[in-house]
Amino acid sequence: MAPTIISEERASELLSMSTAIDRTETAFRQYATGTLVSQPRSSFDTDSGSLVFTPGENTDDSVIGTRISGKFTIGGSEQADYDVETPVKSDLVVVFDTENGELKGAVAGSRTPDVRTGALGGVAIKHLARPDSKTLGIIGTGRQARTQLEAAVAVTAFDEIRAFSRTEENRERFAREMGSELEIDIEAVDSAEAAVTGADVLVCATTSPSPVFDPDLLEEGTHVHTIGPAWKDAHELDMDVVEMADVIVTDSKEQVREYADRYFLAGTKHEEQMVELADVVLENHPGRTSSDAITLFSPMGLPGTEVILANEILNASTTV
Repeated sequence: MAPTIISEERASELLSMSTAIDRTETAFRQYATGTLVSQPRSSFDTDSGSLVFTPGENTDDSVIGTRISGKFTIGGSEQADYDVETPVKSDLVVVFDTENGELKGAVAGSRTPDVRTGALGGVAIKHLARPDSKTLGIIGTGRQARTQLEAAVAVTAFDEIRAFSRTEENRERFAREMGSELEIDIEAVDSAEAAVTGADVLVCATTSPSPVFDPDLLEEGTHVHTIGPAWKDAHELDMDVVEMADVIVTDSKEQVREYADRYFLAGTKHEEQMVELADVVLENHPGRTSSDAITLFSPMGLPGTEVILANEILNASTTV
């Protein structure tokens, strides 16, 4: 049988965020028990750009595959590596059936990896934020912020949502479009301070190479999620936020070690204290220990999760 090829538009129809969160949470359980086998991403770099491979195998579902992310230099302008917003980028997730060795299919476009990243945040909020969280603050209003919001409201019923970006037009459009799409009220605020103050959950999804908010604004009990730059020479979080955190969680310590020369917590006492989200999901680690605790989630992108979601999309395509 010929392999199934799914477009980005079709993938959006076949995979809901709630399903992605449930499947990603299961993936963490599989990762902890060894049935999700992952390997740190690798990169093939040329003068034209790079191809980044993020492989994984799920033995429970008998699939193996990889995400291939193309990032290219166009018109002499080189893109930032793993930037939250990359204007010239192509994604493809390929899935093979390990029972017969055949190519099962491929899912094109950025929707699958974007939903995956959002789902990681959703699982983290579910297990690390206070159960009574009512206020969500978002700094950044790009593509990644959209799926983070989508995931956040899928796991928590927020009474108040505030979004900030430096450009008024962008934050107003984000509030208008996402409010309509998700049928929720979103306030576009004119400062990072307004987004952070009183937030029970704070999502930072920017491209900023420098801290985007004053750590003194952070209140006890906040869950912080950073998905923007997290490199030694460029990070959207102030190191004081890290110092304030009672627990620091990532999705893959192996991936952290792979980026030991670049990741902003590598080689610090904080790296030694990091906990994997899989251990929190399996209750091997308590994660949040009190209502006043500040929790920090700094994901690296657990390899193999895109393959799992792409397989979910391919399976759904045969039943609708």
